[in-house]
Parts: sequence; structure tokens; C-alpha cells
Amino acid sequence: MIIFFTISLFTIDKYTGELIEYELGAHALALGFAYTPLANDVTAFYWNPAGIAENKISGVSVSRIDRFSGLGKIISVGLSKYFTSTSTGLAIGVNYFGVDSIPQTEIDPEDSTNFIVKNYLNPKNFTLYLVYSRRLSMLSFGVGTKLIYFDYILEKAYGIGADFGLLYSYADMVDFGLKVSNSLGTMLVWTTGRKVYIPPVLQYGVCVRNEVAQSGEVIFVIQFDTNLEWKPSELEPLYTDSRIGLEYIYKNIFGIRVGKTPYGISFGAGIKYGALSADYGLMVGHELGSNLCVSIGLRL
Repeated sequence: MIIFFTISLFTIDKYTGELIEYELGAHALALGFAYTPLANDVTAFYWNPAGIAENKISGVSVSRIDRFSGLGKIISVGLSKYFTSTSTGLAIGVNYFGVDSIPQTEIDPEDSTNFIVKNYLNPKNFTLYLVYSRRLSMLSFGVGTKLIYFDYILEKAYGIGADFGLLYSYADMVDFGLKVSNSLGTMLVWTTGRKVYIPPVLQYGVCVRNEVAQSGEVIFVIQFDTNLEWKPSELEPLYTDSRIGLEYIYKNIFGIRVGKTPYGISFGAGIKYGALSADYGLMVGHELGSNLCVSIGLRL
């Protein structure tokens, strides 16, 4: 018998979208995941594909998130390249989400009131992102394709989806960002024949920058996420949640951050040394435990 948490996690279709739309990156986490209108590092392949071209990002990024006090882990690797001659950007990213060592138990034949561990199971899923983006004066757009693979012990699933993003910059002070995740709807097909539809999610917000004393910069970000699934028969309306983040950057070398999500409070810091960058983020207050992320980046 697999523990009840595992069975319910794998069989409740309504949460499947959340299992492929996990948030990435220590910078984004520290800002409360209010990152769609900013998207200024390689994780833009996830947060807003338009960010690769808008922010002229060429680099490599590696992140690890321990979710819910270590219950699950996310490992993300991304590579992006901006081509100045054509004002275009390309990116590829791979995300892994797994839960380690879930015990598979059975009744002890010598004691029916006791369970013994028969095996340890490791459910996981992978998502591959391929992104193209283009910069057009003050407006950038990006499109991304994602290939999805679930290995959830009892069954496996395969899927394909698409994301679309926009970034508009005004006077280098205000950025408006929009992303439609699963913009055409994403269908997962399980090996048992079951099909799960993942509806689009609209993410939109604004980022405001302000110089401080010629040596620093303050960035304020607010983002709204609206789930575009509406089920009139079940009387479920569209719902929206909000995220906010605040960052202070000193001489483009060191930054401190704080954010607020629907799930808790986050904070963190980042430092740059030449082409190298390192970021740390922590979110506390979630009912399932804290989330901790460390990211390393290299500008190419």
C-alpha cells in the first residue's frame, strides 16, 4: 500500500497543473514570485519568454528549490542566448520535480496491526522548455513550447503545451508584463488512457524602478494570476491571487529582497561578481512548510 498522501496526489486531476507550474529561481522566490513583469535572468524561459529578448539575456542558470521543508525538490537548468543583430533571443530549460523515498508498505504477516516497508518510491516529473523571443523597440514578445513527462509510479503521462509572453518598457522606469501559461490549453495523456486538461493561467503585472542616491535602485513589483478555468456547471468562478515584491540593489552588485505571496512571506539576497551571480531565497508561512532556493548564474 502506498501512503494515502501519495495516492491522492497522483489521482486528483484538478492539481495536475500546479505540479508542472511550480515556480523557479531564488530571485523570483525572494520577490514573492512576482516576477513576470521583471523576468531579468535566465529563468525568464519559465516566467516570461519575452524577457530573454527584452533584457538581452545570454547566460546559464542552475537552481535548486527544497519545497515544503524538504518534502520535494526542484532542480532547474537553463541556457539562453540573445542575438544583437536580429534582436532575438533563444532559450532552453529543463525542470525536474521529485519526491524522494516515499515508503511503500504492506501488512506485517506476523502482526496484522503493524506495517512493514516493502520498497521506497520516487515519483517525479520533467518539463522541457524551448523559447523564442523578439525585441521590437519598447515591446518584446516571446513564445515557448513545453514537453512534459510524469512518472508517478502507478501510471505515466506525456503532454505538450505552449506559453506566450509580452513585456512593454516605458522610459526604462516602468515595465508591464503579461504571460499566458498553457495558452492553448495543455493536455496530459496517461498510460491508463486517462486524459487531463490543464487550463490557461493569465499572469500580469507591473514593475517600477527608481534610482536612490545615484548608487542604488529600488524595484517594486506587483503581479496578479488569474486562472482561466471556469466551470458554470460547478459554480466555480474565475479566481485571481496577487503577489508583491520589493528589492533594493546597491551599485548593481548586491541586492536584498522581500515579497508576499498568497502562501506566505519571502525574503532573500543576491550578489554579482563579474559575470557570476548567486541568489538565495526563502519563503515561510506556508501550511506545508518552508521553501528554500539557491541559484547560480553566469552571464555569457
